[in-house]
Amino acid sequence: MVLAACTSVPFDGPHRSASFTAAGHGLPMPVPRPDPSPRPGTFLPLALGDETLATWLDLIGAARDRIDVMTYIMRADRSGRAVSRALLDAADRGVHVRLLIDDVFMAMKDDRVGGLTSHPNIEIRAFNPFSRNAPALLGYVLDHTRVNRRMHNKALIVDGRTAIVGGRNVGDEYFGQDRAMHFADLDLLVQGAAVAPLSAGFDLYWNDRLAVPYQRLKPRSGRAGAFAAVRDAPGDIGPLPEPATRRLAAGRAQAFSGKAEFITDTPAKLSQPDAAPQYVADAFYRSLSQARRQVLIVTPYFVPQSDGSALLEGLEARGVEVTVITNSLASTNHVIVHGSYSRYRDRLAARGVDFYEVRAGAGALLEPGAMHPVSQTVMHSKLVIIDDHFVLIGSPNLDPRSMKLNTEHIYRIDSPALARALAADWWHIAQNAAYHVDLGKSGLPRWLKRKGAGRATFLPNPEAGIMARFIAILGGMLPIEDDL
Repeated sequence: MVLAACTSVPFDGPHRSASFTAAGHGLPMPVPRPDPSPRPGTFLPLALGDETLATWLDLIGAARDRIDVMTYIMRADRSGRAVSRALLDAADRGVHVRLLIDDVFMAMKDDRVGGLTSHPNIEIRAFNPFSRNAPALLGYVLDHTRVNRRMHNKALIVDGRTAIVGGRNVGDEYFGQDRAMHFADLDLLVQGAAVAPLSAGFDLYWNDRLAVPYQRLKPRSGRAGAFAAVRDAPGDIGPLPEPATRRLAAGRAQAFSGKAEFITDTPAKLSQPDAAPQYVADAFYRSLSQARRQVLIVTPYFVPQSDGSALLEGLEARGVEVTVITNSLASTNHVIVHGSYSRYRDRLAARGVDFYEVRAGAGALLEPGAMHPVSQTVMHSKLVIIDDHFVLIGSPNLDPRSMKLNTEHIYRIDSPALARALAADWWHIAQNAAYHVDLGKSGLPRWLKRKGAGRATFLPNPEAGIMARFIAILGGMLPIEDDL
């Protein structure tokens, strides 16, 4: 009981919704979600991390009324400091800043977060937070059922009219500033009426009881002038490319028009796991089931489990061409996931699903034109293209954690031009920067440079080290799949 008391969190507060409830206290009323009706908008893909950071800073610098940020990770590195200073500058201009951060990787130091909260125009809330009365590891063990479920949503929304949404967190490795490794990701710059339901989705989380004001976690934070440490931190971001917003305004970039449905899980997915609907998973699988000709799935982690595998097998059985692009063992940052992935890959490859595994060192094609190329690049994009017509893009991976444990959000965009452009990019990557994996006559997987005749074959899991192979095998044996 004493140890459990150490993991207590001050959830009670003046929020409009109350989706969190302790066991035995009954279920709250259902929380409405944003209207998913299709809305018109324009959409510009952001594939380069450094360009995305430049666009973040440009949008924040141009904000007039409100900035809303929700993210799974916000680091205290060069990119995190640049974004923090930009938010402070906006707050100085009178812009209202709301920052919602999942608490599991609250790598931005507590005192720095406290410094930001000291500004009268900045509010910060930690989502589903760990206790500050005990080490995080103790909280994870004693309060595992709650803290194992996280808010994985990511978005920047400016003045309710422009947004960036996708798979990137706030950190050097996501914004092309890490000197050793990049996470090659994909975001969308969204403008128009399609932004409104995303703003409503942010409000849904911001007003939930799981979103705890930071001052309640750290009562001594927020003293006047404490944000000087943030403003005075070294500003060592190097030159950045032209922001996409300025290229659009000058006519040097062309956004794609379309109609988009915004689908979001509600916070009840974390607090009421047995009762809450799984809106994103349902929309994801429903969209796949409606495919008529082809499906292209791009995901860094592919663990579809039995239901997802059966759906993809059914698509192949009725003539739909299914292709999956994911990381190879040598390129993934979560080696332990590969053991579970390989079982589903082999099962589905036997049914006709095409698999491409991005090769290590494929950064030149994943991030063409990056200002700071590196030797190691992890493919981190999350994308589905259906019949070269519909695009699903947002925060979820195709794995149990995204589908069942974490909250996520996606746009389902009806835009054939956008779908064709993205499909062309990813087919180019598949053909030139990935291994095609199929089953040979022996029934064992083989890794081939290209699909078709005259291919060179390689040893299993080419370029992967001995330790990575061992961990992958271990991951396939341990009963951890539901947490991946």
